[in-house]
Amino acid sequence: MRRYWHSGAICLAAAFVGCGPVLYTKPVLTTEPVTEAQRHFEAHWQAGLEVLRRYQFKIDLQDRRRGLIRTEPMVARQFFEFWRRDATSAYDVAEASLQKVYLIANVQISRVGSDGTDYVSAVRIQRVRSDQIEARTTGTAGDQGSFGRASGTSGDREEEDEGGSMVLLGEDRELAERILLAIETKATAKLGDF
Repeated sequence: MRRYWHSGAICLAAAFVGCGPVLYTKPVLTTEPVTEAQRHFEAHWQAGLEVLRRYQFKIDLQDRRRGLIRTEPMVARQFFEFWRRDATSAYDVAEASLQKVYLIANVQISRVGSDGTDYVSAVRIQRVRSDQIEARTTGTAGDQGSFGRASGTSGDREEEDEGGSMVLLGEDRELAERILLAIETKATAKLGDF
């Protein structure tokens, strides 16, 4: 009798722990947009992500509640990178080839219209550069021991501060317009797919 009591207690404990049958098999959240407004937002959101990735940006922030997509700083196209499309003029290519210029993209998706079912995207591209001094060898006297010195040892050059800031060079409106046109085109095509 005692053996049956232990077996019954183990079965009862297992039922309370969660080893019982699964009651809910349907997902709580649906993956497909339900309303017209959700369809429009999802089309703009997916189009924004795809276009930014096609331009080789790495996504840093995705905030669906605010409708904001922000990218990490990306080094702009230089003269030997003919396959990249993020430079809109020869001046941009020359400037990025002479100094390290970074591009940061922000895509803002906002609700428009009186009924609030339509969305529009806005793109902002910032051109920035780092204010940190790059370690460079400028002559034979300056390179003595620079390649063989262990990291963290003090030398005659200034050490770089890891927490540097970026200097804003301005906005690249032409690139922003190109990306916006690609997002709007892709979003319109995606609305037909839903």
